[in-house]
Amino acid sequence: MAYIVSNQVSEHMMLNIQHRIGRRQNEIMAQIQAAVIRVPKPSLSHTLKANEAKKLLKKKREVEDTYKEINKFEKSIVGNAFEVHSQVTDSEIQESLQTQKLQEITLETTAQAATELLPTYSDDEYVRKIQKHSEEDIFAREQREKRRRKMLMEQLIAHETEEEIYQEEQLIYKLMRQSQQERRIAAQLMHVRHEKEVLKQNRIFREKQYEERRLKEFQEALDREAALAKQEKIDREEQIVKERERHEKIAIERAQTRYKKHYSICWEVIDQIVDLSTKIAEFRVLTNNKVPLKLICDWKELFFNGKSIYEKASIKPLPSEPSPEQLTELNKMDLLDEKDYDEYKVHETDRP
Repeated sequence: MAYIVSNQVSEHMMLNIQHRIGRRQNEIMAQIQAAVIRVPKPSLSHTLKANEAKKLLKKKREVEDTYKEINKFEKSIVGNAFEVHSQVTDSEIQESLQTQKLQEITLETTAQAATELLPTYSDDEYVRKIQKHSEEDIFAREQREKRRRKMLMEQLIAHETEEEIYQEEQLIYKLMRQSQQERRIAAQLMHVRHEKEVLKQNRIFREKQYEERRLKEFQEALDREAALAKQEKIDREEQIVKERERHEKIAIERAQTRYKKHYSICWEVIDQIVDLSTKIAEFRVLTNNKVPLKLICDWKELFFNGKSIYEKASIKPLPSEPSPEQLTELNKMDLLDEKDYDEYKVHETDRP
């Protein structure tokens, strides 16, 4: 019964492996079909030299990929062998543990059976029972060992089959990837060439814009400098006109001031001459043309010093705070007193 169950399990495992391998192949074919790239036709400008270079590059890549695949395959074989060995050793350890447990269980059962049969059976029957149990145990161990070896061989064969299928898949994938990679590289080269042309045109357009902007800024700077120079010239002319007007105004004011000053001086002189004339005329009338010389000298002194001959304010009595007219009269009296004193000194020096 256990042998039949193990056969069914192994068949079920093989079916699962085959089903998984077929599904993996279908997935790879679907990926290969989906990875096909439509590449635009290259332009007619490619030369024969470029095609030869591409062929050489392709051959070189194929050689390199082949070497890489061989190295990878060898490494995978070594690794798989190590894994299989480790799996086999683990399964053997588990089987040995199970057999030990079964042996212990059988020994216990035989011991129990022996203890049960001791009172009922004789020694010969007991020995035959033990021999029978031992033969059954040996046969069971041999059958288990056969099943274990068969399962290990089936697993090893399935693993080798999977490995071969995987290697074939990898080889097909590599071959398809090379052609797809070449197409993808060609498409990328065309795209890069187009981007390069676009960048070149954009750079030319930007340089043209920069040149136009520089010319515009230069022209604006020239116009701005011309406008500033013109405005400065206008401001300078306005300043000159203002300075000239101010100079003329100052000259006119000075002339007017000078005229007023001269006019006032002349007016005062004429007024004093008129005062002197009228004063002399009055005294001539009063003295019958015999004006005292002392009065004439005093009047002349006042005239020469620009003082008025007529008395404008009375200083008798003199207040504590005299008015400007009274101060003028006091100055006139001081002036006449100094004149009299000078004449006295002159007369004193003239005496023998």
